[in-house]
Amino acid sequence: MRFRPSIFLGPTVNNSIGQLFETRVLVTFDPKLKMDLCWAEDIADAFCLALRYDRSDVFNLTGGAPISMIEAGAIVGKRVWRVSRKWVLPLVRAAVALRLQPRGSLEWLETGTADAVLVSAQRARERLGWQPRFDSAGALRKFVESKS
Repeated sequence: MRFRPSIFLGPTVNNSIGQLFETRVLVTFDPKLKMDLCWAEDIADAFCLALRYDRSDVFNLTGGAPISMIEAGAIVGKRVWRVSRKWVLPLVRAAVALRLQPRGSLEWLETGTADAVLVSAQRARERLGWQPRFDSAGALRKFVESKS
Protein backbone atom coordinates (compact mmCIF):
# COMPACT_ATOMS: atom_id res chain seq x y z
CA MET A 1 0.00 0.00 0.00
CA ARG A 2 1.34 3.38 -0.92
CA PHE A 3 -0.06 6.81 -0.11
CA ARG A 4 0.82 10.06 -1.82
CA PRO A 5 -0.72 12.85 0.22
CA SER A 6 -0.91 16.37 -1.09
CA ILE A 7 0.39 19.19 1.10
CA PHE A 8 -1.05 18.35 4.48
CA LEU A 9 -1.68 20.57 7.46
CA GLY A 10 -2.44 19.84 11.09
CA PRO A 11 -1.84 21.24 14.57
CA THR A 12 1.26 19.09 15.10
CA VAL A 13 2.43 18.79 11.48
CA ASN A 14 5.72 20.61 10.96
CA ASN A 15 6.34 21.25 7.27
CA SER A 16 7.49 24.20 5.19
CA ILE A 17 4.01 25.06 3.91
CA GLY A 18 2.57 25.20 7.41
CA GLN A 19 5.50 27.36 8.44
CA LEU A 20 4.85 29.63 5.45
CA PHE A 21 1.27 30.27 6.61
CA GLU A 22 2.59 31.29 10.04
CA THR A 23 4.83 34.06 8.64
CA ARG A 24 3.81 37.72 8.54
CA VAL A 25 3.40 37.76 4.74
CA LEU A 26 3.01 34.98 2.20
CA VAL A 27 5.82 34.90 -0.35
CA THR A 28 5.38 33.09 -3.67
CA PHE A 29 6.68 32.96 -7.23
CA ASP A 30 3.19 32.87 -8.69
CA PRO A 31 0.23 34.08 -6.59
CA LYS A 32 -2.24 32.39 -8.97
CA LEU A 33 -0.58 28.96 -8.90
CA LYS A 34 -3.00 26.45 -7.37
CA MET A 35 -2.11 24.19 -4.46
CA ASP A 36 -3.98 21.29 -3.00
CA LEU A 37 -4.13 21.04 0.79
CA CYS A 38 -5.41 18.25 3.01
CA TRP A 39 -6.13 18.09 6.74
CA ALA A 40 -3.89 15.60 8.61
CA GLU A 41 -6.81 13.83 10.29
CA ASP A 42 -8.39 13.22 6.89
CA ILE A 43 -5.17 11.54 5.79
CA ALA A 44 -5.17 9.45 8.97
CA ASP A 45 -8.72 8.34 8.13
CA ALA A 46 -7.49 7.03 4.77
CA PHE A 47 -4.78 5.01 6.53
CA CYS A 48 -7.40 3.49 8.84
CA LEU A 49 -9.67 2.58 5.92
CA ALA A 50 -6.72 0.97 4.15
CA LEU A 51 -6.27 -1.47 7.04
CA ARG A 52 -9.41 -3.21 5.78
CA TYR A 53 -8.39 -3.09 2.12
CA ASP A 54 -7.00 -6.45 1.01
CA ARG A 55 -5.05 -5.43 -2.11
CA SER A 56 -1.87 -3.56 -2.89
CA ASP A 57 -2.59 -0.16 -4.37
CA VAL A 58 -1.46 3.45 -4.64
CA PHE A 59 -3.65 6.28 -3.40
CA ASN A 60 -3.37 10.02 -3.86
CA LEU A 61 -4.86 11.89 -0.92
CA THR A 62 -6.04 15.44 -1.33
CA GLY A 63 -8.77 17.63 0.06
CA GLY A 64 -9.71 18.78 -3.42
CA ALA A 65 -10.77 22.20 -4.67
CA PRO A 66 -7.22 23.62 -5.00
CA ILE A 67 -6.66 27.23 -3.95
CA SER A 68 -4.21 29.90 -5.06
CA MET A 69 -1.87 31.79 -2.77
CA ILE A 70 -4.14 34.81 -3.28
CA GLU A 71 -7.06 32.79 -1.89
CA ALA A 72 -4.86 31.42 0.90
CA GLY A 73 -3.83 34.96 1.82
CA ALA A 74 -7.48 35.97 2.12
CA ILE A 75 -8.18 32.96 4.37
CA VAL A 76 -5.25 33.60 6.71
CA GLY A 77 -5.61 37.39 6.54
CA LYS A 78 -2.12 38.07 5.19
CA ARG A 79 -0.67 39.93 2.25
CA VAL A 80 0.86 37.98 -0.62
CA TRP A 81 4.19 39.08 -2.06
CA ARG A 82 5.41 37.86 -5.41
CA VAL A 83 9.16 37.30 -5.80
CA SER A 84 11.09 36.51 -8.96
CA ARG A 85 12.38 32.95 -9.42
CA LYS A 86 15.34 34.28 -11.39
CA TRP A 87 16.57 36.18 -8.31
CA VAL A 88 15.74 33.63 -5.65
CA LEU A 89 17.07 30.44 -7.28
CA PRO A 90 20.72 31.58 -7.46
CA LEU A 91 20.60 32.60 -3.80
CA VAL A 92 19.17 29.23 -2.75
CA ARG A 93 21.74 27.38 -4.92
CA ALA A 94 24.52 29.26 -3.12
CA ALA A 95 22.98 28.53 0.29
CA VAL A 96 22.78 24.81 -0.58
CA ALA A 97 26.38 24.79 -1.80
CA LEU A 98 27.45 26.38 1.48
CA ARG A 99 25.28 23.86 3.36
CA LEU A 100 23.20 26.63 4.89
CA GLN A 101 20.04 25.22 3.33
CA PRO A 102 19.02 21.56 2.76
CA ARG A 103 19.29 20.21 -0.80
CA GLY A 104 15.59 19.37 -0.78
CA SER A 105 14.68 23.05 -0.63
CA LEU A 106 16.50 23.66 -3.91
CA GLU A 107 14.87 20.66 -5.57
CA TRP A 108 11.47 21.88 -4.42
CA LEU A 109 12.09 25.38 -5.76
CA GLU A 110 13.35 24.08 -9.10
CA THR A 111 10.57 21.58 -9.74
CA GLY A 112 7.77 21.87 -7.21
CA THR A 113 7.12 25.55 -7.78
CA ALA A 114 7.46 25.56 -11.57
CA ASP A 115 3.86 24.46 -12.07
CA ALA A 116 0.91 23.30 -10.03
CA VAL A 117 1.16 19.73 -8.74
CA LEU A 118 -2.47 18.67 -8.55
CA VAL A 119 -3.68 15.09 -8.24
CA SER A 120 -6.98 13.25 -7.98
CA ALA A 121 -8.06 11.30 -4.90
CA GLN A 122 -10.82 9.56 -6.86
CA ARG A 123 -9.25 6.09 -6.44
CA ALA A 124 -9.12 6.50 -2.64
CA ARG A 125 -12.75 7.61 -2.66
CA GLU A 126 -13.90 4.72 -4.83
CA ARG A 127 -11.82 1.86 -3.42
CA LEU A 128 -11.45 2.83 0.23
CA GLY A 129 -14.64 4.82 0.66
CA TRP A 130 -12.48 7.72 1.83
CA GLN A 131 -14.10 11.12 2.04
CA PRO A 132 -12.05 14.06 3.36
CA ARG A 133 -14.01 16.33 5.67
CA PHE A 134 -12.17 19.44 4.46
CA ASP A 135 -11.33 20.71 1.00
CA SER A 136 -8.20 22.85 0.54
CA ALA A 137 -9.74 26.06 1.87
CA GLY A 138 -11.34 24.17 4.77
CA ALA A 139 -8.04 22.52 5.68
CA LEU A 140 -6.33 25.92 5.77
CA ARG A 141 -9.13 27.41 7.90
CA LYS A 142 -8.87 24.48 10.30
CA PHE A 143 -5.09 24.95 10.44
CA VAL A 144 -5.48 28.65 11.31
CA GLU A 145 -8.05 27.73 13.95
CA SER A 146 -5.72 25.10 15.45
CA LYS A 147 -2.91 27.64 15.80
CA SER A 148 -4.98 30.30 17.59
